Amino acid sequence: MTFDNQFESRRLAMLVNQHLKERPLQGRILFSADDEHRLEWSRWKFEDADYKFLKDCGFRAHAMELMDQFIEYRHRYNQPDSDHGIIEITGDSVSIRWVDRDTFEQACAPNVPLP
Repeated sequence: MTFDNQFESRRLAMLVNQHLKERPLQGRILFSADDEHRLEWSRWKFEDADYKFLKDCGFRAHAMELMDQFIEYRHRYNQPDSDHGIIEITGDSVSIRWVDRDTFEQACAPNVPLP
């Protein structure tokens, strides 16, 4: 088998379609892996009411599972920058990008726009 570079995008789009079709949001999720290549940490940058909605509708729980799967999948195929990811949600669209540690730490700083 070979690495499917559309796997993450397709799964995220399905999740957004399932949970956010009627309520478009804007925000980002920053996440990182531990030494075992599993999800260790995430920070959700959304308005308080939107974050509550994400938790209540099940989106947050499903997204956490997907982030863990994405990290594991990328490591299985030795993909670069597999330990730090940023998911952007704008309206009903979603994207993911994998970044190096420095870019990730910069993105985690409060009130700092993404590079």
